[in-house]
Amino acid sequence: MDTVFGLASLTKSFTCAAIMKLAEAGKLSLEDPITKHLPMLEESEQAWLKKITIHHLMTHTSGLPPLNTLDKAMTRKRNQTYTPDYGEMPDDPESLATYEGFVDYLLEQNLSPLTEPGALFSYSNEGYSLLGAIIANVSGQSYESYVIDTIIKPAGLERTSFTAYPDIQYKNSTTCYEKQESTNIVYPVENWWDAPAMRATGFLKSTARDMLHYADLYMNSRYQNTILHKKSSASMVYPHTKMDPFKSYGYGFEVTKDGAGRYMISHGGSLSSISSNFAILPHEKVAAIVLTNLSGFPASRLLQMMLQAFFNENIDVETPKLKQATLSLETMNTYVGNYTSAEGMACTFLINEQGVAEFWFQEEAYPFLFINENTLVAIIDDTNEPVEFLKEAQGNIWALSIFHRILLKKETNLNPQRME
Repeated sequence: MDTVFGLASLTKSFTCAAIMKLAEAGKLSLEDPITKHLPMLEESEQAWLKKITIHHLMTHTSGLPPLNTLDKAMTRKRNQTYTPDYGEMPDDPESLATYEGFVDYLLEQNLSPLTEPGALFSYSNEGYSLLGAIIANVSGQSYESYVIDTIIKPAGLERTSFTAYPDIQYKNSTTCYEKQESTNIVYPVENWWDAPAMRATGFLKSTARDMLHYADLYMNSRYQNTILHKKSSASMVYPHTKMDPFKSYGYGFEVTKDGAGRYMISHGGSLSSISSNFAILPHEKVAAIVLTNLSGFPASRLLQMMLQAFFNENIDVETPKLKQATLSLETMNTYVGNYTSAEGMACTFLINEQGVAEFWFQEEAYPFLFINENTLVAIIDDTNEPVEFLKEAQGNIWALSIFHRILLKKETNLNPQRME
């Protein structure tokens, strides 16, 4: 209960809570354009950036495309004791070590928006890093100190910190493990990854006990009155935008129903040496947390099984239950193509020589079923992952959404031999 683990993207709700505190103090509005608080963006010639509001960043509806900034920004000390890093260290993280360098990098990409801000959900770590910069600029403190002073300390979270190397501060800190994908070798590492300009997106460390105390902010009005106003707390967990056919998004929280129809707010996290999942069922006064020290672990499925066991339900039943839809070959042919993003994700949908549809993610085929005309559910790492095909007004497929990121369509008329 008291071992320190990385939270990864569970950090995002803390970032949004800090924004809400600034809004309560009258220092910003969620409808402010982000350029009001980020002068470097105000000077940009990319006009679409000036349409993005703080609300858009908080709900992942800014139009920012998925990027690999997080991989480029991460840094840590070289391991001295354990197995080498297999060349996984970024080339030049120093250029992204500050908010100024981070914003410069984004502007240098000369990005085109996926959609108009507010139109569509696409998960963006970069968007939350911009929220960190806004918090620092508006509060006059560092992002980290403002979150600690206004959220972490008042909530009584005694072992929650942004410290890059928590073993210095806490004796009971987990060992981090990583896996070399080409060999599947799992090895321990001495140090945690860090990304100073992107801490707002996923670099808090905490414990199971602290996170269960944190859950009280969204279940117990006694705590709400000491941290966030009741209206702010309700807005954090309000379904502001659709994520996929099963989930909506609030501010730093997913909003959904579990397999038994219970209202649930949650979030998952994944980073090198971290897989996490957090859920709050406020009506039942129940919270659950899974913290692990290896990326790629199916933390969401384990959390689901924990809740099923707690409510005396069958843990072997994946939820929600899916009903298969039947699509014509003509319809499926419109989905054929390669879909990619600058973040490094890649999908392929094809019809093989036997006339059977195949779905590939990161060069591996996965079983799937269509649940409606535009959506299939792939079984990836023992978890149901929705994949939505997105149509233009004319009816043409221009992208798909997987893991809540939008991947643009690149090719059509695929030959199945290309995947061999």
